[in-house]
Amino acid sequence: NDIITDFNIIKNCKILISSISTICWCASFFSTTIEKCYMPILNKRISGEHCTFRTFIENTDFYKIE
Repeated sequence: NDIITDFNIIKNCKILISSISTICWCASFFSTTIEKCYMPILNKRISGEHCTFRTFIENTDFYKIE
């Protein structure tokens, strides 16, 4: 898909299994439909020291990425 289509799919979902991508983060931030979110625990070794993400979606569960 193109990026706009992907953005809208993520933005309009009810259950989101998120990645560390900026597009996924932005789409979930602007979403009003997400009921459950699975978000990766950011590993600074992988994502860099600048990543200090905190969740803004209720009912978020975190998962570990290797």
